Amino acid sequence: MIDTYIIKNSFDAMTEKTKIAIQKIQSENVQKAVYKALELINAGEIMKNDQVILLKPNILGAKPPERAATTHPEVVKAVIHWVKKYNPKKIYLCDSSGTQKPGATEVAMKESGLKALCDEEGVECIPFEKTERKIYTVDNPLEINEITSSILLEKADIIINLPKIKTHGQCLLTCCIKNMFGTILLGNKARTHAKSALIDRFSAALADIYSVSKPHLTVI
Repeated sequence: MIDTYIIKNSFDAMTEKTKIAIQKIQSENVQKAVYKALELINAGEIMKNDQVILLKPNILGAKPPERAATTHPEVVKAVIHWVKKYNPKKIYLCDSSGTQKPGATEVAMKESGLKALCDEEGVECIPFEKTERKIYTVDNPLEINEITSSILLEKADIIINLPKIKTHGQCLLTCCIKNMFGTILLGNKARTHAKSALIDRFSAALADIYSVSKPHLTVI
């Protein structure tokens, strides 16, 4: 059962302030609750026809939805259906697994149920490490001067962050900002963890990564 969603819009052209809506739901009305929360923050204002959309769920590893370690397919499905109302040019669903083995992200995508969902919905499900890479310079860095990630961060018109609320050993909570850590590629994750082992340094590194990959919308 899925208990609560928090929908966060990180873009408001008029006030430049974050808008947040909270909906308490049961598993049978996931889409209704997601749609209502998106309506409350006027999320449709950032959407246009023929956009390239990038969905960034949490696909930490090869775990089924009932383990509550990855973004639930029902949440992702609701967001995909909402996006489709705006006639997107292309929808990508991407992540880079926390496991370093080659092919680990593909296995995790299948085990999480998200690969099957994408196949049903006509969404391209692809690991970040399988896309074209680009080195991004971090403006005013706190910990990291540059980040190697996917060209899709630049090509996407809209990035939608789909995190899973969890605890974390280094930063205590993994949610909106921490989920974008998945935009850096496999081996780079381990190096960042090792280099920034202290909580304050790792948090600073997460802020640098988020500044490059900052989403337009977050659905939890």
